[in-house]
Amino acid sequence: MKTKHAILYIFILIILLIPSIFIVEGLVQLALNTIYPYNSENTDILNSIIFMSSSMLGAFGLIAIYRKYIDKESFFDMGFSTKNRLFDLFFGIATGIILISIGFIFLIAIGSLEVIELDFNAKWFFGSMVLMILVSLHEEVIVRGYLLNSLMSISNKYFALALSSILFGAMHLMNPNISVVSFVNIVLAGFLLGISYLHSKNLWFPMGLHFSWNFFQGPVLGFEVSGQEIKSLITQNISGNELITGGEFGFEGSLLATVLMITTIFGLNWFFKKKEALTQKVTIDFSDNELTIK
Repeated sequence: MKTKHAILYIFILIILLIPSIFIVEGLVQLALNTIYPYNSENTDILNSIIFMSSSMLGAFGLIAIYRKYIDKESFFDMGFSTKNRLFDLFFGIATGIILISIGFIFLIAIGSLEVIELDFNAKWFFGSMVLMILVSLHEEVIVRGYLLNSLMSISNKYFALALSSILFGAMHLMNPNISVVSFVNIVLAGFLLGISYLHSKNLWFPMGLHFSWNFFQGPVLGFEVSGQEIKSLITQNISGNELITGGEFGFEGSLLATVLMITTIFGLNWFFKKKEALTQKVTIDFSDNELTIK
């Protein structure tokens, strides 16, 4: 189906399969809400973890069915291999921390960000860490593991990355306080999170990056996360031009984030292309006296 009817497969993937995943998530949350009502207060971290876990498991179950019966492939072949991937995980975490820290320090330096207070609550802090791990796992499996992987199998990998990134941005269109700049930045975030996958087909780097970006942006440094206010360790006060600060959408709505992401995308593409080349296996075809690269 993928190779013989590529356009049909893309249509089915985008119009039917991906939407059905979110429909299943909604139904799971609706059913759970009848016995354990959802609490929108960001202080009830356990409630958020339970709802995220439940909808995620529903989505993963449906993806596993699609992979087995439509793609004829394993769910775990989407990029969960741990062999020699510890570096990728920690590199992703470090990349996210560095990027968001640059933004935080820059805004302090130009006088647009002021730290008001620190408030550490162990239960909430570590609960938020668990929640952000679940959020990164949830979105990376759906968008990079399933969507990008499927598109790469039937089209040019850079086209697949572009299309999956646009759809990733579209998934955030209903977020509070979204603007043109923040939408463009979410699309760029799709490129940033997916660029390593083009060369490794492994999810550990994007999951690490996604987790650290969200966790340090919101629960640690006090920015809104994609427009959503989250209780944080640092209480900050933002002022100045929203094109620089990101305003109420958070740092993801700033032009500074745009510059940082574009620069990092090109840097990561270069790095992972070199890494991919170095890990290629060299075999010699003795019958034809030729050296072939696999």
